Formats: sequence, structure tokens, C-alpha cells
Amino acid sequence: MLLIFKKKQGTKQILFAVIVILGISLIPSSFAQADWENLNVVVDKSERISGKTSDVIAVVADFTNNDDETVTIYYESVTLDDSENREFPNSIYYNLLKKRHAVTETYCPWGHSIELNPGISDDARFCFEVPKENLTFVLHIYEGTFDECKIPSLGECQEKIIQFSVSAPESTPFSDSDIAPTQIESEGDIVIAQGSSLLGCEENRSCYIPYRFDAGKGSIITWENMDSAAHTVTSGTASRGPTSTFDSGVILAGAIYSHKFEKDDVINYFCTLHPWMTGVLNITRSGVVIGNTSEGSGPVNVPKDTTPPKLLKFEDIVLDSESQNGAKVPFEVLAIDDTDQIIRPSCNYSSGSIFPIGSTIVICNAMDSAGNRATPISFTVTVNPNEIIIPDWIKNNARWWASDDISESEFLRAIEYLIKNEIIKISISENENLPSIRTIYTLPDSRSTKYAEITGSFTEKHEGTLTLTVVKPDNSEETITTFSRDGTFMTTMALTSESLIGNYQVFAEIKGNQILVSAFDVKIDGINKVPMWIKNIAGWWAKELITDDDFVKGIQYLVEQGIIIV
Repeated sequence: MLLIFKKKQGTKQILFAVIVILGISLIPSSFAQADWENLNVVVDKSERISGKTSDVIAVVADFTNNDDETVTIYYESVTLDDSENREFPNSIYYNLLKKRHAVTETYCPWGHSIELNPGISDDARFCFEVPKENLTFVLHIYEGTFDECKIPSLGECQEKIIQFSVSAPESTPFSDSDIAPTQIESEGDIVIAQGSSLLGCEENRSCYIPYRFDAGKGSIITWENMDSAAHTVTSGTASRGPTSTFDSGVILAGAIYSHKFEKDDVINYFCTLHPWMTGVLNITRSGVVIGNTSEGSGPVNVPKDTTPPKLLKFEDIVLDSESQNGAKVPFEVLAIDDTDQIIRPSCNYSSGSIFPIGSTIVICNAMDSAGNRATPISFTVTVNPNEIIIPDWIKNNARWWASDDISESEFLRAIEYLIKNEIIKISISENENLPSIRTIYTLPDSRSTKYAEITGSFTEKHEGTLTLTVVKPDNSEETITTFSRDGTFMTTMALTSESLIGNYQVFAEIKGNQILVSAFDVKIDGINKVPMWIKNIAGWWAKELITDDDFVKGIQYLVEQGIIIV
């Protein structure tokens, strides 16, 4: 169990509110965070890379940290806005390549974050896919995630806004040269076009060349795969699914597929691996019969795939721990292959695993469908310990409470406030068997006695004498004998001013087994009284005679016992 102090923009304001309540005049330096007013951002270079239907804006930004605290810039928290308030996310080169943009890894690198220590400068490259319009753009850099910065209920964050202009888009209307030729030197009647595994060929119907093919009944039509990726030729459409007329299966790069057509028909077909690829066959009696008369169809002359996939470089990850167990770290490693396209690599740690405090090496590999293995890559995940668990000013409170300079309720209200406002986080282990709704009793004064009513039921049909064991807050036990009928019972337990404060759990002995059947809480003056040992621990911790973890266990006990309500 670990207390974690969140670093948000609102933290200083919340801390100030607590300080007013507690009468403390100093904010500890351990809570300091970088003021983005001291973060200087300059767009060194901006360039428009023209595409067929959209453009890419490539930006080189220079960051200088003039603050006394470290600043971290996350690539996923950088966006590009235009004058129409449209927002475009940062894209890596591989995703842009799939859309046929002429970019390289140098222009649009795969990045996670850059960390700037005080006084340090560094640059970063970002790429954004935008419509083909001549607009002024704004580079928007958020301190936190998109959700944290856009949804007020999730918190507040600092941001930087840098306006810049780029060159006007090229005017490149389609011409006859954009239309795919119907004659390409090939052994096939229909060519699977080079580059058709990437989106774009569907715009001018150039995935299969020609898009429409006419032939006579009885023709054997041959497709040749001139692309570097594997494809299929399958009757049907992506929206309605394949039909049973023909299906090539996988046609590897350089291979051909032939099929004989015995009926007059107009047949739509597509590639099941890349469903934007479509074509049409028009088979008629009056058409020219092509191909030989041999029976059968299928891919032939299939070359062996000997090219291994390539794992894309992945940068090291550095972050702070979320708890004493470490931190949950998501990551995405990509591998590309000339035949299988995108391959999901296997790593010795999966994305989203809890990484322990310290440095952990992650090793990833990939294998394509032909059994070719990529050269492994590795990166390091470093989880830094959250060294400042509890700030010094809380130690002052503990010292004052232990010496009776402030009241118990003042101390509890301060801790409760910090937990409720998530300035500190605490993980509480709940007893799943404990009733969610429990009766709460307040202690009587020294001159009277109060009775806690204990009722319950269980599935076992039990008639006659029933032995109950009441486990008190200090784990001592008291035995009560009562009577059960049809699995239900009711009895009472006397409470005096000397009774213990906290949670009482009631167990029934049924056929030799102890079953939790009831529970209730005991408080004093509307709130639970803190056990003396907690107060002793607070004093020892303030004097640094025990560790932060020992004090944290005391706070956890107060929450679990309902003394601090969260």
C-alpha cells in the first residue's frame, strides 16, 4: 500500500486550501512543478508535403526549459489545429505511408516523449495529416492527456499554443495520366497492381488492371500479382461477403492464379486481405474465349518468401511509479513485412503489464507466415520510485496531534480532505464477504448501557441452539449463544462506554464451519475514535523513528475501519 501525490496544475491551489485550514504557511518544494510560462517553444521549420487527396504538415519544434523543474512533452499530447477549429493528431510515418504520403521516418518519427531538465533545449518532429486547404495552423501542446485537458471534470493542465503558416497546397487535379493504363506487360490477363495493398488505388479503380474485364464463356482468366504483398481474388463484395463462384486463396508476390468460367455472368470480385481492391468480370457467349482449355484453377509458380519482417525502432520509456508495485506501462511495437504487411510482434512483457520500480529490458521479435524471423529489438522501461511519499507539512500535523496541540478531529479532517481530493491516493483492500450496509452504533455515556442488535440468516437450514463468535476491532473474540429457526436468528450484545471503537464481525458455526453472517460498526460522538496506537505511530513518524510505510499502514487502517470516510 502506497500513498501517491498527484502533480496537477490544481495541486498548488488545493494545497493552499489545506494550509489555510491547518494554519501552515509554507508549501514544500517537493510539490513544485514546472510552470509552462517558462517553457519556450519555437517552430523552427514547417513544411507541407502534398498528397493526392490530403497533405502532411511536417513540423520541427524547438523546446527550451527555463524553469527550475523538469518538463516532459508527450507526443500523443501534441495536436495541430486549423482556423476552423479542427484538430489533427500527431501521426507516425508508417501510418502515413499506408495512405501513400511521401514521408520518411526522419520526417515523422515514432516517438513517445522528450524530457527536458532545467536549462535544457531539444527539438522534436511531428507530422499531421490535413485537408488540402491553404490555412493557418496552430501547434497545440498539452501538459497532460487529451481527456485531462479537454474535460474539466478530469482536471486542469497547462498548454502552449504556437501559430505558424505553411505554403499553399499544390493544385493537382486528376488528369488522364492518373487513370491506370489498361495494358501492362504481364503474363496475366489481369494485373494485381504494384502498391495496391495500400489505400489509394480504389480512387481511380487501379487496384486490379483493368478494373473491368470482358471475356467469352469458357475462358480461362489469369491474374498475376505484381505487388510485393500477398493478395486474393475472391468473388463477391466486401459489404456482402464472398460468394462461391471462385476464390484464389493467398496469391504471393510474383505468383499467378487462373480460373475457368463456364457461365454467362457479371461477377464482382475483391481482395479479402485488402477489401478496397475491387474488380468486375463480364462473361458473355459472344465474347472472345481466351486462355487454354486445361481444367482446374489455382495459384502457380509461387516463389518462396525468404524476406524476414522488420521491427520498427522503439524508444526507451521512463515514467514515475504509480504504487509500491511499480507502474502499468502500455506500449505498441510494430513490425512490417513485404508479404504479410503488419505483424503483431511478441515481447517478453506484454503491453499494459505492471513494471517494477527500476529498469526492465523488453525484448521483441516477430515472425511472418513463411517462418522468417525478424532481427529482435529491445528497449528499456524505467520506473522511477516516487521518493516523496508524504510531505513534511503533514509530519508537522502528526507531531502537533501527538503532542495534543491540535485536536484529533482536525488531524482526521485534514487527512480525509487530502484523500477525497486525490492529493493522495490510497488503495484499500475490501472484504468481499462483509455486508455493504452495516448498522452503526454510538457508544453510551459512562452511566448507561446500549445494546447492539445482531440479526442474520444463512442458506443452511439450522434449527436449535446457535453459537455466534463476535470478532472485535482488536481481533479479540466474544461468544454469544442464541437460538435459530429456519436459518434466521436475532440476539443482542451489550455496549458500554468502555467498548472498543471500530468494526465488529459476527460468525456462526454451521456444521463445523465459521460463516460470516453479520457486522456492525461502533463510533463515538458520530465519528470513530482513533485507537491510541495510531496516535503513538503518528508521533514516532513525526520524529522519524519509523518509516513512511509504517505510518501509511495506520492511515489505511483508519480508512478501512471507517474512521476516515472517503
